[in-house]
Amino acid sequence: MDCEYCEIVRGKEGVLKIYEDDTVIAVLSEKGAVPGQVTVFTKEHYPIIEVVPDTVMTALFQQASLLTMSIFDAFQAQGTNALLHNGVPAGQLVPHVSVVLIPRKEKDGLDFSWKPKPATPGDLEKTVSALKNEMSAITTPKPVPVQPAVVVTPPEKVDGGNNNYLLKQLQRVP
Repeated sequence: MDCEYCEIVRGKEGVLKIYEDDTVIAVLSEKGAVPGQVTVFTKEHYPIIEVVPDTVMTALFQQASLLTMSIFDAFQAQGTNALLHNGVPAGQLVPHVSVVLIPRKEKDGLDFSWKPKPATPGDLEKTVSALKNEMSAITTPKPVPVQPAVVVTPPEKVDGGNNNYLLKQLQRVP
């Protein structure tokens, strides 16, 4: 069985591409939960996030963030869900890392809530301990490269109009 997302990377016809660069592609989901649902995925095939290089994961989420801004403006969304299904038990239908962006409005009929399963304080401590042990076994300190300082000259005039994406972002903060 071939990967549906890899077929899109290879140029499958009839796909509604929104964005593409050397690392990621974003497409409109034809059968989304609501109109405007977008799927962003890596161009190279990675079945789960554990095997995605950090630089690729960074590019994936940077593009997802930019697309979320576009979703807010294009659909007058009041929020978004960003979903990453990692593995079949987590709902991953295509074995290829992707982020699904769903525009949301109040009372849109979508329900992503679940009934919490309370844990005892002892269970929580065991969970924290197990996760810390695993993290210490798989992580090693990475040397941080020293970057030369970059001097950025601020613009003389800041655009306070509708095209300033930073102001738009601040207006969305609850």
